[in-house]
Amino acid sequence: MKVLSSYYWSKWTKKAVQWGYPISISFEPTTSCNLRCPECPSGLRAFTRPTGMLQNSFSNRRSTSFPNTCST
Repeated sequence: MKVLSSYYWSKWTKKAVQWGYPISISFEPTTSCNLRCPECPSGLRAFTRPTGMLQNSFSNRRSTSFPNTCST
């Protein structure tokens, strides 16, 4: 409810505010893709980090960083 309230408050006051936690968190498991979609940083080859896959240890770190919000 905090996120929705902050959205409407920001819209009404025309000043950005953020209350509460994000509604969702998204992780891209790879930067290697050959589709070349024009709106995607991976397709445009616009990443500043090396091309490759996430390491397996990432999911363990993720679940300990966000214990109440992540489902594994």
